Amino acid sequence: MLVGSHKGVFVNDVDRLILEAWQKLGPKIMADPDELNKRLARRRSALLTRPPRAWCLAVRASDRRITPAHWIITPEHAMDLNHPDHPYEPIEHEVTIQPHALRKYCRPVRTDSLGELVQDVAKQLGVNPISGLNNARWASIFTERFVKGLGGKHGKPIPLIHSWNTLDPSGHGHFARPDPLWGSLWEFFPDMIPDDFEQTVLRRPKFGRWMGRSGSQARAPEDHFYKDEVRFKGWQWVCPGCKKEVSKIYYPLPQRTLFDFLGYDPGVCHGRVGRAPAKFLRYDLHKVEPPPPTFACFNCHQIRGFTRTTSTGWNEVVSCLTRGMLYGHEVPKPQWYRPQRKKARFRKLGPPAEKRQAVLRRLSNGWTVQEIAREMLISIDCVRTTLRVIFKQERVKNRHELAAKLHWKHPQPISKYEKRMKLARERDSLIEPMLLLGLSYREISQRLGMNHRTLHAAAIRIYRKHGVEKREGRKALAKKLGEVGKSEFRNPKLESMTKAE
Repeated sequence: MLVGSHKGVFVNDVDRLILEAWQKLGPKIMADPDELNKRLARRRSALLTRPPRAWCLAVRASDRRITPAHWIITPEHAMDLNHPDHPYEPIEHEVTIQPHALRKYCRPVRTDSLGELVQDVAKQLGVNPISGLNNARWASIFTERFVKGLGGKHGKPIPLIHSWNTLDPSGHGHFARPDPLWGSLWEFFPDMIPDDFEQTVLRRPKFGRWMGRSGSQARAPEDHFYKDEVRFKGWQWVCPGCKKEVSKIYYPLPQRTLFDFLGYDPGVCHGRVGRAPAKFLRYDLHKVEPPPPTFACFNCHQIRGFTRTTSTGWNEVVSCLTRGMLYGHEVPKPQWYRPQRKKARFRKLGPPAEKRQAVLRRLSNGWTVQEIAREMLISIDCVRTTLRVIFKQERVKNRHELAAKLHWKHPQPISKYEKRMKLARERDSLIEPMLLLGLSYREISQRLGMNHRTLHAAAIRIYRKHGVEKREGRKALAKKLGEVGKSEFRNPKLESMTKAE
């Protein structure tokens, strides 16, 4: 909550609590040299040397507002799909970042309380008007109302969306603004960029497969980009530091702290500050160096994120806003502070598996795996994976047992695997009596017309079925099964083959 301002520095209730705590503890800390040096030494820790994400200006590579109208793009026709040098192909290009473009397109976005069209909000945020706001709308970031026949349009009611929160076009997680603990100066970050700032960053097109598993990427060929197996999926920056392709680049800004409001810093100023003139002693060891004034990726700047879910969240805010001079337990928390998550944690109990039910419905009608995959426009592996899940839930081995359990009327087709297994069982029933008769592998292969490798695999399978080791051989098999003349081992087909010989 904003409660006041002083010399261009906005003061909210968090700053007020920190200021009151410093007025109470500051004189004691400044009077104790050991305690002062202990707290000044915190400025060399990673907590204060790494810039927080809340004090960084970010630019998305796929921002649709990056056009030659307000950005210097070299070559200028890089995004023109009708250019004769690269028809229907976006190409790699350089973007020169200047302050006037940042001040125009990095501003926070506020929507009208009566609601705005989805296309207009997407245009302000620089995202795709069709799918750019779907996730945010599903997450209830916007309140929606539908108007029938808006603007003389026929058909379904037209949605009007509105967000009560200020939106950050480059924010993380549905255009979320930084945490209110850091204040409201994030809205004026573009104004803090020096007027003579200029940086050129390389931007490349990003391609992916049309079909395949989610997250699978395909690198575009070097000779030409647009082929049938890949499609254009946006842009990526080439980080000036590590040369890696990233979706965002960040510009960390010097953080405004309590001592910017007071006008002095204990690490620089020594003596009483008031009506009497202060004596300044320079300590290079404890001087807080500003972050490098350039755009780079998250890892190159070693940017530090922030969350309220940990016990150290409040201590991080207080330490950064006081440059390490106060700890979190020394400043009372505001009444509205809650250790809440940015994304609400919830557990889905028994969500409806629509794809699984669709596969089960087609399975009950006697469809094959290939027909189900062709009808649902999914891969055969996906159908087989779904079938394994269904069999595990119903505790059956195959679709025939599932049909008998659920009393399906349509006959179930036999798969290729089941046909091979049925053929193998019939072959084993012919080979087993021949093994008991003492015939050699060559005689059995000649009678049945099969190769030696298939016969050897069938013999091993027969031994394994009856619990006989291969090295024990036919004697152990005959001893376990008894004499050959028993009726349970007679095979009419084998007897007809023997009589024919």
